[in-house]
Amino acid sequence: YNIGKNYAHIINIKTYDEMVEFMKDDFGKILLEESDPTKIVIKDNKECKNCEHFEPICHITAGFIAGCLENIRDRKYIIDVEEEQCQAMGSPCCIFIVKKSIKIS
Repeated sequence: YNIGKNYAHIINIKTYDEMVEFMKDDFGKILLEESDPTKIVIKDNKECKNCEHFEPICHITAGFIAGCLENIRDRKYIIDVEEEQCQAMGSPCCIFIVKKSIKIS
């Protein structure tokens, strides 16, 4: 998780469009749903391609999303993202939910 988050901080993505564009090549086809909480859907996620597991395994992807969202919000928040559904578990796509957003003073 932290590897993905740190990578996102290093490449310094600043908009949702940049995040979607970057992720489509390196992770998979992404759909950002502006809901409450924010939901991010990735189809054909490369992190879990050809894997089978009993629980979600896309920790780098979750961290990367969290890091991008922190950058987009000028790092004024600490954001936690969890994968709720994973293709490795047999789901048709990976679904990530923003679980926590804490404002930094």
